[in-house]
Amino acid sequence: MGKTDPHRLDDDTISYFKRVKEVIEENSFQDQEDQSIFVENVFQQVLTKPVELCKHQQTSLILERLIPLLNHDQLSVFYTKLNQSFKSLATDRAGSHVLQAIITLLPKILQQDDLNGEKIIDTLAQLICQSCQIICREIATLIFDTYASHILRQVLIVLSGLRTSDNNIEKLSQSMRLKRKEPIYLHKQLNFAVRKPFNDKLMDLTNEISSKCNFGRLITHTMGCPVLEILLAALDKNNKASCSDLILKIMDEIDSFNSRHHDSSSSILPCFSHTIVSRLFDKILQVASSNTLDYIYSKYLKDSLLNMSLHPIANHSVQYFITYCQFETQMDSAINELSDYLEDILAVGNCGIIVTMLDAGNRYPKYQKKLWKSLTKAFHIEENHDSYNKSVLLIISLSTYEVYFDVENSTSTTEDSNLKEINHFGALILQSLLKYHNNSDLLKSWFQLKPEELLFIACDIAGNHVIEAFVESPTISYKKKKKLIDLYKGSYSHLACNKYGSRSLESCWRIAEINLKEEIAKELVEKESNLRSNFYGNIIFNKCNLQNFKKKIDTWSSKEEAKDRKRQTLSKLLDDVNNNTEKAKRAVAKNGSTTDFPSKSSYSNELSLLGFKPQSLTTDDKEAEKTTGASNTVVDSLDKVFEKADVDKEVKRRSKKLKTQTSEVIYKNESVEETKDMQSIINAITATKKKKKSKTASKRKFMS
Repeated sequence: MGKTDPHRLDDDTISYFKRVKEVIEENSFQDQEDQSIFVENVFQQVLTKPVELCKHQQTSLILERLIPLLNHDQLSVFYTKLNQSFKSLATDRAGSHVLQAIITLLPKILQQDDLNGEKIIDTLAQLICQSCQIICREIATLIFDTYASHILRQVLIVLSGLRTSDNNIEKLSQSMRLKRKEPIYLHKQLNFAVRKPFNDKLMDLTNEISSKCNFGRLITHTMGCPVLEILLAALDKNNKASCSDLILKIMDEIDSFNSRHHDSSSSILPCFSHTIVSRLFDKILQVASSNTLDYIYSKYLKDSLLNMSLHPIANHSVQYFITYCQFETQMDSAINELSDYLEDILAVGNCGIIVTMLDAGNRYPKYQKKLWKSLTKAFHIEENHDSYNKSVLLIISLSTYEVYFDVENSTSTTEDSNLKEINHFGALILQSLLKYHNNSDLLKSWFQLKPEELLFIACDIAGNHVIEAFVESPTISYKKKKKLIDLYKGSYSHLACNKYGSRSLESCWRIAEINLKEEIAKELVEKESNLRSNFYGNIIFNKCNLQNFKKKIDTWSSKEEAKDRKRQTLSKLLDDVNNNTEKAKRAVAKNGSTTDFPSKSSYSNELSLLGFKPQSLTTDDKEAEKTTGASNTVVDSLDKVFEKADVDKEVKRRSKKLKTQTSEVIYKNESVEETKDMQSIINAITATKKKKKSKTASKRKFMS
């Protein structure tokens, strides 16, 4: 007889947990207490065979559904059990997902303000630190494991406080991604009691990886290299010096890799043509300091950008370099090297290079004219020719004039050709161009589009973003934006009832002045039945507050104007901060000096309009502000604003409080003035009450 598998579950256990899955999916609990009793009963069953249940393919999925329902004590007990078999579970196909689900949930719990004392925080922090100790001992094995490497990446994200949305590497596991609409990430700073040990463990893991792992294998490994990418991002946020040290160590290994795989017939270094190593290099370009980036450009990229731009893999590194380039001399070299070959780059399909170059034109306006001229040349657009008036059609469809209108074979005129398809990269290129300062030629071509073409763009998955870029462009006047919105007259309800058209209409609504909003609202109200019966139309109906528009236009107008003022003030405030931050970065990259930032007081009017009262600085604060600069104070104040509450809620709360205080003051003043007049009335009421009480007492006495 063969030996039975110790991890095999019996049929009764599997059937029980299938029923548990059905109950969780139905979610038919009468109240929270009913759910807690159910979860407690299931949890007791889980504790009988925690490791076996985690390693079973079916029950592991059910446990992932159960974990978010556990209370903090249950979660800490369960995590303690799993830590006892951490390596076994981390390297298991099913068990690794359960372990990852718990680790992913921890930051959200540690940030909650309603935890009972510090005990739970300390317990969960200790558990994650225990996992780190196990990982440190087994790092040489776990970092290369197919399943454990995902656990290691998630641990690094938790320790460093990285946002998963910033990395786009870690995804939720199996059933968790079906239930959650938003990824879990650290959205506010953890308290010092947790942050200090987390930082220590992050450095421990960094040292263990640097000393015990074979970097020659690591930089080319499918599972190990992504761990290095996350580690670089984590150190960039928490320890710049350690990040620089790690970059130098990786660059040494990349040099060795290039020498081992050198190909004399290729003008591109092996590290840029290798799928895995090139992604690691891209991450280095993203987190490297300005001086390191200058060194990398001089050694690896100079005079090779064109060949790399034509390569299917290496072109991504060029995109990252242009995006994160901080020295204007480097940008000069890149633009000069690539601008005359945009058509070649488009021909091989590496359109991301074009998009990043045009975005660079928004950061460095002096290149805009040259880039526009090079782009029109690439699309065969000539001045004083019909192609110049069709530039929007050619760019958004990513076609040359001859191809779009089929000049060689077609006998029809250009007026017979309507827009039938929008290219994703063409839409991105157009979005960048709409932000350029001198875009009169582009706008002239735009307003020559047919009404059906404009409607097609607004209702397209990529085209609606072009409409949004048009109406939100700071370089396009409101008069021209209104002209575009007026061209959609008669089609507002059609836009509102379309999935992507509704987004275009919402973008137009945001920037429209009150008179234009009234015109749009009148047309939409006439088609109320169509909007109400359509999913997207109903959303637009509610967002535009058309129910109030029908009842009382004056009240509706005042509310819309208040919303617009608040939105414009907040937008101006954020734009000022972003612009000043960008100027400071350029100044530091250029000569190591900092740029003066506006002080807190310069934003006092805007903040007060949004409902926030600026606090007066103490003497110590003023001295600190002089030494450190006001840039940090502006950013910190904004962080605090958005950590406390949503702007609308805060404004409502403060206005309500102000009304209450005002009413109390009025009441007190009135009561003081009227005390003498009311005294006689109060005495009469008191006497009447006494008489009623005496009559009631005598009546009760009589009845007894």
